[in-house]
Amino acid sequence: MSNSDAAAVLPTASVSMSALDIEHTPVIDDPRAWSDFRKNVVLILVASASMIAGLAANIQNPAIEDMERSLHATSSQISLSISLFIVVQGTMPLLWTAVSEIKGRKIVYVCSIAIFAAGSVVVATSKTIALVIAFRTVQAAGSSAVMAIGAATLADIFDPVERGTKMGVYYIAPLLGPSLAPIMGGVLTTAFNWRGPFWFLAVVSGTSCTCIFVFFKDTFRKERSLTYQSVLRARIAEAREKARKTANSASTNCTVMEQEKPPTTLPALPADLEKQQTTALEAMPPAITLSLRDVNPMKPLWLVMRRMNNVVILLASGLMFAYNFVVVYTASRALETQYGYDALETGFVLLSFGTGNLVGSLLGGKYSDMKLAQLTAANGDVGRPEMRLQSTMVGLVLLPPCVLAFGWVSAKQVHVSAMCVFLFLSGLFAIWAYASTLAYIVDANNGRSSTVVAANSAFRGLFAFIAVEVAVPLQDSVGDGWTYTIWAVLLAIVGGFVWLVATKGGRWRERAEQAEEAPNATPALVDVATDTPATYQSPSLRATSPPITATPVISSPAPSLAANAVHAPIFVPKLPMRVQSPAAPTPPMSPSPPQDQSVYLAYEETSANGYYSDPGYPDAAYSDPTYSEAAYTDATYDAYNHGHDDYYGIAGPVFMRQPLNYHLYSTPIPATFLVNARDTHFVPPSSDLRTELQIRSEDLNTAAPPGLGMPEEMQGYHSIVPLDNLTADRHKFQNNWNSTVYRAINSKDGLTYCLRRVENFRMTNQSAFGSVETWSKLRHPNIVALHEAFTTHAFGDSSLVVAYTYHPKARTLHETYLKTTAAQGTSSSYNSRGHARFQSTSSSAVAALPERLLWSYIIQIATAIKSVHDAGHAVRMIDPTKILVIGKNRLCIGSCGIVDVLMHDAGQAHAMHGQHNSQDIHTLQQEDLTHFGRLVLALISGQMMGWSGNNFQRTIDLMARVYSPDVKTVALYLFNKGHHKHIGQALDMIGTTRISAEMADALTAHDILENEMITELENARLVRLLCKLGFINERPEFARDDRWSETGDRYIIKLFRDYVFHQIDETGNPNVNIGHVLACLNKLDAGTEEKLLLTSRNEQSCLVVNYKQVKACIQSAFEELARPEAGAGPGPYGWLDRVGQT
Repeated sequence: MSNSDAAAVLPTASVSMSALDIEHTPVIDDPRAWSDFRKNVVLILVASASMIAGLAANIQNPAIEDMERSLHATSSQISLSISLFIVVQGTMPLLWTAVSEIKGRKIVYVCSIAIFAAGSVVVATSKTIALVIAFRTVQAAGSSAVMAIGAATLADIFDPVERGTKMGVYYIAPLLGPSLAPIMGGVLTTAFNWRGPFWFLAVVSGTSCTCIFVFFKDTFRKERSLTYQSVLRARIAEAREKARKTANSASTNCTVMEQEKPPTTLPALPADLEKQQTTALEAMPPAITLSLRDVNPMKPLWLVMRRMNNVVILLASGLMFAYNFVVVYTASRALETQYGYDALETGFVLLSFGTGNLVGSLLGGKYSDMKLAQLTAANGDVGRPEMRLQSTMVGLVLLPPCVLAFGWVSAKQVHVSAMCVFLFLSGLFAIWAYASTLAYIVDANNGRSSTVVAANSAFRGLFAFIAVEVAVPLQDSVGDGWTYTIWAVLLAIVGGFVWLVATKGGRWRERAEQAEEAPNATPALVDVATDTPATYQSPSLRATSPPITATPVISSPAPSLAANAVHAPIFVPKLPMRVQSPAAPTPPMSPSPPQDQSVYLAYEETSANGYYSDPGYPDAAYSDPTYSEAAYTDATYDAYNHGHDDYYGIAGPVFMRQPLNYHLYSTPIPATFLVNARDTHFVPPSSDLRTELQIRSEDLNTAAPPGLGMPEEMQGYHSIVPLDNLTADRHKFQNNWNSTVYRAINSKDGLTYCLRRVENFRMTNQSAFGSVETWSKLRHPNIVALHEAFTTHAFGDSSLVVAYTYHPKARTLHETYLKTTAAQGTSSSYNSRGHARFQSTSSSAVAALPERLLWSYIIQIATAIKSVHDAGHAVRMIDPTKILVIGKNRLCIGSCGIVDVLMHDAGQAHAMHGQHNSQDIHTLQQEDLTHFGRLVLALISGQMMGWSGNNFQRTIDLMARVYSPDVKTVALYLFNKGHHKHIGQALDMIGTTRISAEMADALTAHDILENEMITELENARLVRLLCKLGFINERPEFARDDRWSETGDRYIIKLFRDYVFHQIDETGNPNVNIGHVLACLNKLDAGTEEKLLLTSRNEQSCLVVNYKQVKACIQSAFEELARPEAGAGPGPYGWLDRVGQT
């Protein structure tokens, strides 16, 4: 082939050599030839989807305070979630663009928005700030794709002459999002809570994903991708080189005469052979399947960043975007601190900035196209991408003065209307310039539109991240005036950057394109005519930015192109299609049986209930007689669990489902092999933990004894079991109300709840349930969760029922540490097994509480009180008969919220007499601290009344002898009455050292429990194997074959079953060593290469196989059983053959 493959033969084509730019390569179903309606549908879908990114970045701002309170998060953690969101949103487009070059635009849109929707759902349901931070980054990763390939999609369907206008329309949505987000976030947070905005994002993104999946047609054409053309060029070069080597080898062996020619003469290639090789090569071009190696984003990113014009314009674009992002953030702070606006009012003021974005995007894009058309016409209908930048000068000249004016208007606190005016103008001119610069980036990088947009996203994400981190300290140190003065200077520099690119960028770009050119850069793209054979030239085609003409170069193939030119192999390689037959599907696993214990195990992670008291010591013995609301002076209230006294002592308790411990038969595991063999502060050793969980399971599954007359159902609750002794005298709750505690199962979620019923309660005002709603939203690990309250007539009267989380086998602090019942007459108290016990009048000796445990209790109660006080409420239940020990050294305050319902009318009476609610709350909070101090003194002394009378001095002396001085300091601070006590001061007195130790113990407990859970992972593997063996072995008939289970692979399975379960020892006794069974099944599940000898029962046949082969036999047999057609034949076991599918 002469001239280094300059000519080649096409089988049925003649050429007219007119090279085309890559952006106008003929393709099948050219998106630029679509109708205007179809293009606009694509534009609307992509623009609306891109708004998600702007909303997601700022919609959480009004909910920050609620998030900190609900998730117990710090401001730095919330700031971290915002900063990470920006960084990930800026860097992830590099990956999405690579995927779009392989799979196209649509699959990236659908997958990324689906990821964003999933992340939004997880954030909306998160209960920890760590989960919020993690899945905010998932949201950022999902939202970044639309921003990355949105502009590239517009480049796919619009010609350069109309791209500026469409870019302006496109950028309305993502730039309007940050302005609308505070309004939406404020409305949703006010109407619901901080989760509302994220549910809104989940709904919006789900709708957008559905619309794109249904209505969006992919716009990506790989023939117009520089990556595809580069790979195609390399593959064709490889094929030609291979053909040349084959031809040279054939010509060498053709004749001896060729070897006798002078050495200076090259071997001649037979013309027919050359024609045959070239024709075959062009008729069947190599199949192109792009991979991540071919679209590695680093190489095209390096090519983009190597061009000086790209670097300068990306710096300018990044600074402009950073200003658009920061102005919303800093203006929000200024409006809230200097003007005193709330989140909703701030959002409406910032709407002026978004309106300016909207107007500037429309006007700027239209002006950009108009200016480009004028300059192109003046240049002989030949335009350059840099001409578009001339239109940005209007915005870049007027933007810095508007920013400067806005800063000093805010600093001087001029009327807010002036701020709205300059926000509008700065938003207008900022987007005016930004949209045109982005259109230039796309125009100047043909074939790399998605890569350059991804680079732009990375720049703006980095600049926005830095700007957000710097903005607040700068604003606090120098004020709004100088802050925006600095921004005005930076934006003036941006104007200089853009002017530099507009004047010198063309030369920079052309030099870079020449440097990237190679002798065999790309195969030539030619106009093809049919009917006559001819050759084609292959000059190198550079990936250059073509001259921009006033009309599109090619909207459809030019007149010189034949109708079938788009099918030329050089343009559209006919890729071989390979259809892989799917492997046999793995049959679906059978669902878990209805009696699944998982709901109970999941439930045990929630808070405890805790509404037990003790009849021996009425509440009045602990309460302050002068307490106005009588929240602690209930002299007759009894919440002790008498129900267990009478009913658990009877023989043979009845269970709704059998507790797990009745099925255990193995001996305890030696301590050496336990995950947790030692005792820790919050978690007992593994053996004790297992026993404790079994006891709780037994308590959960115990049914009510017959004959109690309990309602079968009550407001969705069933299986109602009384926890109080219904036959004993009961003290009244709050001196007026008879109260009974029940355990019941909720039919909606299947969980067990504790129901406190207040008898003969008449609801006079529906607003009394307002406190129930408030308490139901408050969650703390040391407060029993309140779920709902309702009135009912199921017991024959009008009763108030409050549902709390139930924690089995809980004991009160009073019962655990302070129970010293005096024997009066024949009074007695009952233990948990129903046996009466009489005690003397003198108090029983109580050992002093260890100081470490005492501090632990103080810290837990203090943090619970702080959580309630910070929410603007009072606990009103700091009483040893209301605080539960729910596990090892774990406390929970119970019965919260019910006093607010019962005392609602008294609170209304106070309001009528002019008492302010905040004063009442302050008084109640002070009394919380006083009762907290009494509780500490009671625990120290071991006596309920350790804080009163002569006992007080003895308690003080005991503290001095046994405990450190800090205990006395904290106890007396809480106990002494005062009007300015605060729980935060008490925590400061406790000290960070002790709180850190408590935190360390809690994390240690978390690690231990996590390790315990790891030992239970995949514990159903062997059960699945045994089920498969049971399905296969000894099957009497299958597919009309009575000996199916005895033949083929099934025979090996039968022998393996005998090897595992039917071995005997040397004396002929069965070998029931479970260790052997577990070892064999684990090796089978792993499919090891270890060999084993299988022997038939008559010892006439022996097979040597490995576990991998046995596993394959089991899988094959089970899949045969599980196939839908397997049970087609008649037989009494046809339904059983298909059990594996359900």
